Amino acid sequence: MYRVFSLALLLCFSPFALAQYGLVKIDLNQVNFGDLAPGGGGGGGAKGGGGKAPGIKQNDPLAQTDGAVWIYGFFELSAANSKKELEKFQPVVKGGPSFVQITHRRWGRERNYFLFPAIGSIESRYIPKPKILDDFREQNGAAKEPDGYLRLALWCLTHGLPDKIDGTMGLMKKAGADRPAYVNYNRFKAELKKPPTADLPIYEAAELKEQGYRTMDSPEGHFRVYFKADKENLNDAAVKWRLSRMDETFNNFYLWFAFQEYLQDGVHKGLPNPPLPAYRLPVIVENPKDFAKRLKDWGIPPQGDGFTLRQEGLVMLTSRPTGDICQYLERNLNPVRGRYPYSVEEYLKGFPTPEKDGENVKMVQTLTILQKIVEDDALTLAINQECTRQLLSASGFVSRNVAAPEWIQRGLVSYFETPPNSLYPGFGLPRGSYLEAIRNVHKTLKPGKNSPRSGDILLNLVSDNYFRQAASDLRLLRELDLKKALDRKGLQEKAKESHDLAQATAWSLVYYLAVQRKMHYLTRYAEQLNRLPRHAIVTPQTLQYCFAQAFDLADVTDPTRLDNHKMQAFAEHWLSYMANVQVESPELEAFINPAK
Repeated sequence: MYRVFSLALLLCFSPFALAQYGLVKIDLNQVNFGDLAPGGGGGGGAKGGGGKAPGIKQNDPLAQTDGAVWIYGFFELSAANSKKELEKFQPVVKGGPSFVQITHRRWGRERNYFLFPAIGSIESRYIPKPKILDDFREQNGAAKEPDGYLRLALWCLTHGLPDKIDGTMGLMKKAGADRPAYVNYNRFKAELKKPPTADLPIYEAAELKEQGYRTMDSPEGHFRVYFKADKENLNDAAVKWRLSRMDETFNNFYLWFAFQEYLQDGVHKGLPNPPLPAYRLPVIVENPKDFAKRLKDWGIPPQGDGFTLRQEGLVMLTSRPTGDICQYLERNLNPVRGRYPYSVEEYLKGFPTPEKDGENVKMVQTLTILQKIVEDDALTLAINQECTRQLLSASGFVSRNVAAPEWIQRGLVSYFETPPNSLYPGFGLPRGSYLEAIRNVHKTLKPGKNSPRSGDILLNLVSDNYFRQAASDLRLLRELDLKKALDRKGLQEKAKESHDLAQATAWSLVYYLAVQRKMHYLTRYAEQLNRLPRHAIVTPQTLQYCFAQAFDLADVTDPTRLDNHKMQAFAEHWLSYMANVQVESPELEAFINPAK
C-alpha cells in the first residue's frame, strides 16, 4: 500500500482553552480520481486500491520530480471528542475511525467529517503543544508594567486574537496612560467610529454599473466590492466572507502601526500613524477568465489571484483561486463529486456514510474539505496581500505617485499576510520557508575576496536588484515557446530561486526591524521616498541615498552614499539575528516539510 494520507494531532493554543488540532495531508499523485466515481474500483481511490491510477501527468503543472504533491488541512478538534476516542489516532492503523467531530476556525461550528477513509496506512501521532501557549501565559502573568502589556497586546494582534486587545490596553491605562501606543490605540478606536461616507472615484465605476455589477460594502465600511453574482462561486455569503477578511486586514494594519514604539534618549516615542482613508476603497472581484482579460487589456502580465493598481487605488481579485493545486482539484475532483447526490455544503456539513460506495464517498468528502481549506487559504492570502498594498498607498505611507521599490512593498505585504497552512489567522510571525532561504544566504557569507559579504546582500536588496532580477527571470520564462523550450525546467528553477531570494530578504528585513523596535527607520525611509519627484524614474543610486539617510548609514564625507563600514555592521547584525530565528511550532513545520 502507498501512504497517501497522513494525520497528526497538534496540541496548540486556543483563545479560551487548550485546543487540539488534526493535521491532514494527502499526496494527490497517489489518488485515482477515476476510481472515486460511483461504482469505481473502491479503496477510496488510493493507488493500488483496485484501479489503474494515472497519478499526475508529466505535462501537468503539478508534476514534481519527487512524485509527491501534498495538500494540507488543519482542523481544530471539538471538545466532543473524548480522550479515549483521540487515543485511537495514536498508532499507525489501517483504515481508522470512520469520522471525528471537529470545529474548524473558518467555518465556526461543530460538524461531522469523514477524515479517515480506509485507503491504506494512516500515520497518526500526538505532537507536543508548541511553546506558544507557555509564552502567552508567561507574558500574561508578567505583564505588570506598560512594556509587558504592550507586548501582550501585540502578541494577541499577531496571533489572531483581536478581541483580547481591549482588555489588555485597559490594564495598560493604569500603568502608562501617557505611552504613545495607548494614545494611538484610542485615537484609532475613535476614528473607526467615523467610517467614510463616500467612494474613491474609479474610472471603471460607470462601466461596471452598465454591465450589471452589484456593490456591497464591508461591515465596518472601509471597502466597497464590485461583483457579478454567481450562485456557485460568488453569492452574497461569499462576498460577505471576503469583505470580513478585508476589514480584518484593515484593522491589523492600523492597530499594528498604533502599537509601534521605540526608545529615543530614554523616552518612548511612537510612529506617526498613517491616516485612515477618507474614502471607501474599491475592490473588483471577477471570475478568472474576466480577471485575465482585464489584465491583458491593461497590458499587465498574469498576476495570480490578485492585483493592485497603486495610482488608482483599485484592487482586482479573482472569484476562484487560480493556483495549480486548486485548478487540478477543480479539473479532477469536481466532475467526480458531481456524480454523487450531495452538494458541496452537504460534504462540508457531514452526513451518515452511505451503504453503497461508502469508502469512495468518504474520500470525496475528505478531498472536498481539503479543497475548501486550500481555496480559503488562497483567497485569504490574495486579500491580505492586495488590500495591504492598497492601504500602503491609500494611507500615504508610500505615496501612490512615487515609483516605490518592490522590496519595501513586498516586505510589508508579506509581513501582514496570513500564510497558507496556518492554524490561526495571525501575521508577522516567523515563516519557515523564508527563514530557510535566509539561513542559506547566511551560510554563503565566508571570509574571502570572492565570497559575498553581508553588506552586499543588503545593498542588492535596498537597490531593488533582487526584485529586478526576479522580474527578468520570470519575463524570460513567460516568453518561452512551451513546445520548443527544452531548458524550461532549468529556467523555472532559476526564476523560483531569484523570486525566493528577493521575497525572503525583503520579508526578513521588515521582520527584523519590527522585532528589534526599529520600525521608525522604515517610516523615515518611506518619507524619503515620498519626497522624490512625482512619477520620476527611481535609480538604484537614488534608493541607496534614501536608505542611507533614513537609516543613519550615510558616509560623512559624501551623504549621497552608503558608508561601507556602517552598512556592513547593520547587515551583519540583521542576517546573524535572522539566521537564529525559529518558527513557533517546529512540529507543524516538520509536518509540512518533513525533509527539512
